[in-house]
Amino acid sequence: SSAAYTLFGFLFKLQSMLAVKTVDLRKHYTIYKSVFDRIKNKGIKLEALKGINLEIKKGEILGLLGPNGAGKTTFINILSTILLPDSGEAEIFGLDVVSQAEEVRKIVGISSAYTEFYHGLTTKEFLKFFSMIFDTNMNVKGLISTLDLEQYENTLFDELSSGNKQKLSLVKSLM
Repeated sequence: SSAAYTLFGFLFKLQSMLAVKTVDLRKHYTIYKSVFDRIKNKGIKLEALKGINLEIKKGEILGLLGPNGAGKTTFINILSTILLPDSGEAEIFGLDVVSQAEEVRKIVGISSAYTEFYHGLTTKEFLKFFSMIFDTNMNVKGLISTLDLEQYENTLFDELSSGNKQKLSLVKSLM
């Protein structure tokens, strides 16, 4: 029937949809040596992203490698709508990161190596807090058990090892 064909066509389109697509993505920063240079607007232009063209299919994994200052964090921040690009295009599952930023934020999660920002929450509070923020009905007790964090359930985030902080950061990004 035509209804089955239409449904199949739609499912096929989703299967082949690009997860990430960028076209000539660029971002510049201005570096100032002193406050006086900033006042006089005499800065050095730094091109953090130099026309990134990239396609990542659904299910593919990409690793970004490069020296400090290569633009890795800038690139991720643009894809996650934290920064705006100066020019070019970026899409996440067909959603434009600039004009459809709110929709993009609903489907993007970031797990950063820098997790030092929830000092006053225990492991259990951390998971409950983000479960509420992201409106998920996650079983916090089950998560704690799955992550093998039972003995740290009431430990403050700031007192956890780096590895356990990373576990929580990863779960947060998956929520």
